[in-house]
Amino acid sequence: MIKKNYHTHCSYCGHAKGDVEDYVKEAIDKGFEVLGMSDHIPYPENDWGDRMDYYFKDEYLEKVRECREKYKDRIDVKMAFEAEYVPKYRDYYKELKEKEQLDYLILGQHFFFMDDGSLVNCFATVTDTEQYIRYAEACVEGMNTGIYAYLAHPDLIFRNRLAPDKNTEKAIDILLDAAVKNDYILEINANGFRRGIREFPEGKRYPYPVDTFWDRVKGTNLRAIIGSDCHDPSFLADECVEIAERFALEKGLRLIDTI
Repeated sequence: MIKKNYHTHCSYCGHAKGDVEDYVKEAIDKGFEVLGMSDHIPYPENDWGDRMDYYFKDEYLEKVRECREKYKDRIDVKMAFEAEYVPKYRDYYKELKEKEQLDYLILGQHFFFMDDGSLVNCFATVTDTEQYIRYAEACVEGMNTGIYAYLAHPDLIFRNRLAPDKNTEKAIDILLDAAVKNDYILEINANGFRRGIREFPEGKRYPYPVDTFWDRVKGTNLRAIIGSDCHDPSFLADECVEIAERFALEKGLRLIDTI
């Protein structure tokens, strides 16, 4: 069983249960060596939903620091955020990392912008596979900054019920070409397994991780890391994390547990 998790949320984001200390205690109880708290980053001027209010940023960081000190003899608590790459906030990401001395940022592209400026939410407003390509390009822009430690749920966009086509393949090509170029770590996200098997045009499968994506990863020798992406302390080391580990082993992926 994996004893390190870098992808952890808490109640500050508004759609998770438990405070920072609840997750730290659960990690200690499960024998974890490292717990990275990485709640959804707040933006100073925008609220794109399902994330921490900017008002709570300092409070969240202070809670993580308190737990890191309080439990330092029992577990290594990391302080981080999961963040999209939005070009106008590039300086904000860098300044936040430096000023607050964050241990890392995770690149998690939950939304992106089309060329006309319209916002596309990966969970709600994907209507065409051409948007898959723009999603991939947005992820690549984030990868190329060097700001982030790894790419969370790189196949998140394929959770939408659109039949796979040439745009699907092109999006995967774009993602993997950039990942190889940057020697980028890709995350196998256990939260996709928690969503259960669903019906898609190509048959029944989990929303993500997606076989067609990870079968391609296997041939690249890219590193993969499992992220619980837990939004409840009880999910930190649940059976879906075990499923993710089996998935990685069955695919023959180059699995790592440390960033």
